[in-house]
Amino acid sequence: RVAERDGEVVAAAAFWDQHVFRRTVVLRFNRIGRTLVPVLRLARPLLGLPRLPRPGDPLRYVFLRYPAAQPGHVRGLGAILRAELDTLRHRATHHFVWASFHQADPLQDALKGLWKIAMKVHLFHFALRPGVTLASEAEAQRTPAYVDFSVV
Repeated sequence: RVAERDGEVVAAAAFWDQHVFRRTVVLRFNRIGRTLVPVLRLARPLLGLPRLPRPGDPLRYVFLRYPAAQPGHVRGLGAILRAELDTLRHRATHHFVWASFHQADPLQDALKGLWKIAMKVHLFHFALRPGVTLASEAEAQRTPAYVDFSVV
């Protein structure tokens, strides 16, 4: 998907559904989930939600891939995310979009106004070739780096 302003592409992103080879299965719900899920099942037709998983069922989601925005146009990336969410909501086939950003990445502003779940992720990096110098751990926390969560 692309976002344009005055005929110029200002943001772009792709979305990847990996359910054919990668499954995240619901094992159990916590106390809040056990209370909330039955209520959502009743409201599902009114809210246009997909069928909610039961323990043992897989979640369906798409990964945000290759997000990009021209400087000053992060709102365009946000518009792309909202358009994809609207498409998925209309199809009622997926539970969410997995969009992850480094804590220092300015592109994370594209998520403003959307429901979010924050999670801490530990990244391991190592040199595959001799002579490659990697950023220190402190620098890696301050500076965004490209990470491919979809193949982990």
